[in-house]
Amino acid sequence: MAGKSSEAETLPSRSASSKGLQRKLTEIPETNAPVTCRVQFLLLGEGARDFAGFVTTTEMAESYHGRQQHEVAEGKDGLSTTSTLSERFLLFCPRVDREEGFGAELARIELTPIVGFGDSLPLTRQFNENIHVVFLCWQPEGATLDTSALTSEFMRRLAEIRFLPKGARPPLTLLMVNCNEKQREVVESLMAKQKEMDEPLTIAQKLAESNSEDDVITALQLICRDTVAFKPNVRYTLSMKDEGSQGGCCSLM
Repeated sequence: MAGKSSEAETLPSRSASSKGLQRKLTEIPETNAPVTCRVQFLLLGEGARDFAGFVTTTEMAESYHGRQQHEVAEGKDGLSTTSTLSERFLLFCPRVDREEGFGAELARIELTPIVGFGDSLPLTRQFNENIHVVFLCWQPEGATLDTSALTSEFMRRLAEIRFLPKGARPPLTLLMVNCNEKQREVVESLMAKQKEMDEPLTIAQKLAESNSEDDVITALQLICRDTVAFKPNVRYTLSMKDEGSQGGCCSLM
């Protein structure tokens, strides 16, 4: 792919995705695979809620979700049950950061749409563990993506994240799904501009060329892989109480 889009991790084409999905569906284990990874994706951008609904109702998502739904409803997955199941966008999918066979271990991804000025990022000024901020650029079938509104939202969210201490900043990814070349150039240019600031943020890029469920879920699996591998930018300084002191104190920078 020519131009700036070459920086993005590109997923398979539509024809390859169709074959991949058929293979994945036939390899779903009959018994419940253990959920060994639980992450939360904060989805930013126009249509984030519709995207979360689309992803969690795909054929492969439904195949895994049915086996895990009772554990979520009963709180056995170790997370809060303050929200009803219908209010949460949960995706169970095989982990791609494991060497075991397909579907041997599952990741539980909670998709949380953050839409408009009324929703603030649920981040703390401490280490935000297992959280990934996803800047979503999604072109639904039969709809038109408004990139001007998208860039304004992204700029505001980037400023919000930059305000956090370095050690509290979660991993960031620009996810482009079914976007044309012009739309990709707009959002990629925006992300490139922030690199010129004093403290640029590191933003990975994922590109799914179609809305096929295999492309989209594969992209989310790769973002999940990056979430697990993420190491925060944390620096500790040791200050001694006095020259004869046996201990000291550490501070998060």
